[in-house]
Amino acid sequence: MTGRRVPIGTVTKRYGVPATTLRYWEDLGLLPPQERSGGQRRYDLDALGRVMFIRMAKQSGLSLNAIRALLAGNDHHGPTFDDWARVARQQLEVIDQRVDELNNLKAAIEECLACGCQQPQRCRLLTLPTIDWCTD
Repeated sequence: MTGRRVPIGTVTKRYGVPATTLRYWEDLGLLPPQERSGGQRRYDLDALGRVMFIRMAKQSGLSLNAIRALLAGNDHHGPTFDDWARVARQQLEVIDQRVDELNNLKAAIEECLACGCQQPQRCRLLTLPTIDWCTD
């Protein structure tokens, strides 16, 4: 792309992403290497689109590995709304599953508190499937 390129400091202020994070994303391959002028990275419009996309995806709970897989092979253009919509729908499914798990856990805890039995053979809380709380 030809045209105006934005210095890293401007990207940091405009998008609320620290310069260290932008450099880290570039090191991970989330952002293609950026042109430098006077030793400072300069971002084109495609890179700015990727920054917004990565930020939205990260704030939506996607891991950096998932974002990298999604962006793989798209070094020459930023993600489209269709790219985002596909990921967002998948993430909503994950969130719905987590909400269901948490609702089941809440019900089990409430039941345990109401019962007060503390007997492993009767306690629904001890028979719930394990919830994976760790995410990357």
